[in-house]
Amino acid sequence: MKTIFALILGIFIAIGASPAYATVLGWDLSGNVFQPLRNAWTSEVRVSHITATSTTATSTFSGPLVVNGTTTIPNLNGTIYVDGVKYAKTTNGINSAINECYTLYPDCSIIQLPFGTTTLSGSSIVPKANIHIKGYGVGRTIIVPDPSATGGNGDAFRSITATSSTYLKNIQISDLTIDATSQYSGSPLGTEASPYSNGITLQGVDDLRLSNIKIINPFGFGILIGSDGGGAPYINNPIITDVEVIGERNGNDSIGGGGINGGYIKNYKFLDGYGSVSDLTNVENFNWSFINATRTSQAIYSQSKGWCIGTDFGANNVGVYDSYFDGCYFGVVTDQSLTNGSSSKVKISRNSFKNIWQAALYFPSAAGKFTKEINISDNFITNWGMSGNGSQGIVLKDVQNFIIDKN
Repeated sequence: MKTIFALILGIFIAIGASPAYATVLGWDLSGNVFQPLRNAWTSEVRVSHITATSTTATSTFSGPLVVNGTTTIPNLNGTIYVDGVKYAKTTNGINSAINECYTLYPDCSIIQLPFGTTTLSGSSIVPKANIHIKGYGVGRTIIVPDPSATGGNGDAFRSITATSSTYLKNIQISDLTIDATSQYSGSPLGTEASPYSNGITLQGVDDLRLSNIKIINPFGFGILIGSDGGGAPYINNPIITDVEVIGERNGNDSIGGGGINGGYIKNYKFLDGYGSVSDLTNVENFNWSFINATRTSQAIYSQSKGWCIGTDFGANNVGVYDSYFDGCYFGVVTDQSLTNGSSSKVKISRNSFKNIWQAALYFPSAAGKFTKEINISDNFITNWGMSGNGSQGIVLKDVQNFIIDKN
């Protein structure tokens, strides 16, 4: 049958036809019948009246497969589609797809989440190494964490590897919305209550990639990354781009965690939240590059919280560039605990700081240790010290080798 089909296909192509899709009727697809379609069509294959469906079709055409009227590709071009047929549009269905893709790697490396809203139940989506979990775009694929779950089970995505174990690598999540509005209904705002749930928790993951993601109303961290507990060994080279966190409700940071070496954040927005834009610990060679990090809730100013960017344990080889901050408690602050290691090689350049409750840039003394090699240049700072306690725009204490230029 395959030979006949291949012959018919060859004749069809030879006469120059280029259909938008192929229709295959009454075929047993339990084997590798798609192989003759390799490179023949790039739009769509429609299948009906089938007796079985292959779980690992190996054709490399790029369009979707429509089985009995339902779009589904069990594993095509290295992608498993959460289609509601083989893989249910549920937490278990998504995790089953991820687990199967993981066993098939490198023949499978992408999980395509469904279009529309998927409400999780009981637990989180669990990413795996070398797997890219993607939606159809912000506002088109919407993940709703379990409304009744608390703590880690209420995270939309969650993977934690202990520092004593080998870290996972190459986890990617992209092109989706996480809407946590239905969680922790009626809980007090901005109090850092526990338990709480995060939009995304990825700890103990090297080379993670998060892009084109919108997180709405988390009651916890929007994103929590780094090593488990912030200790060594640090994770390497996380890259976060085009991410927006709106309306964080618990006073946690939009991005938190620590134990990071390398990587960067770019094109990042934090709107109307109670926590800090970022409060990361133990960071080296890491560039924060936030865009439009803003505050509108006045409640934030009643507590020592809401840094634009802060670090508890020292920042080394860190840059903050081309960013806009409006309405933070501090603009950029290092070693705010005053008890931990000092910072070094910090460059803050080409940023705008507006309506800052205390100091726009604050480098305090850290238990007698010096903060070294600070470059503050080409920043615009206006309307700082809104608390009325006489705070300055820039505060440096116990600093060695610093440059302040063109601010």
